[in-house]
Amino acid sequence: MIRYNNRQQAVLKFLQKKKTASRAAIERHIALLFPDKNSRVTILRDLDLLCRDGKITKTGKARDTVYTCAGLSILDEVDVEAYFSVDPDNRILKNEYFNLGIWSSLKGLLTEQEKQELGALDLFNNP
Repeated sequence: MIRYNNRQQAVLKFLQKKKTASRAAIERHIALLFPDKNSRVTILRDLDLLCRDGKITKTGKARDTVYTCAGLSILDEVDVEAYFSVDPDNRILKNEYFNLGIWSSLKGLLTEQEKQELGALDLFNNP
């Protein structure tokens, strides 16, 4: 798993909360949190790294550039305490049903027999 520094994590959290933000808005937010490590070049490097890693997406050019959180992947860290502190009826779900496609992303997790047993279940016709 890729480890990001505190500033990069703050950018991710900011975009997860705001959904979309300009570079200038991100710079202002980071300047408040990290007064001594917030140069434009440093933040652009952080944004470039997060884009290359697929954590955020960049659209537009120059002053019209907007960054958007790419969403959670199955390998992202989840704050388990915060998740379970919310009443189950009030939790925000990513999918209405369990994502059965996750199995293809998890290499070596199941034996061939387990895969066959899961495949034999009629999971797709009984949502």
